[in-house]
Amino acid sequence: MKNNLLSCVKEAIEKKKLKEPFDAKDLMAACPGFAEKYYGIFLVHHRKGNPIKLPEIFERNDSGKYTLIKRK
Repeated sequence: MKNNLLSCVKEAIEKKKLKEPFDAKDLMAACPGFAEKYYGIFLVHHRKGNPIKLPEIFERNDSGKYTLIKRK
């Protein structure tokens, strides 16, 4: 198990284990070892425009799936 879900997401995308856009189920399959509810919460809490002002890491598309925001 990774101790940091974000680093696991980045690594899974890089190694083509996680295809964008993805949802919580896809994330759970690519990065196992976290509590089942945590995957969805992590995505929602770190989406662009989240109301609790956490770092914006993901962008949610119209189908409800997410992509990693690319930093320059």
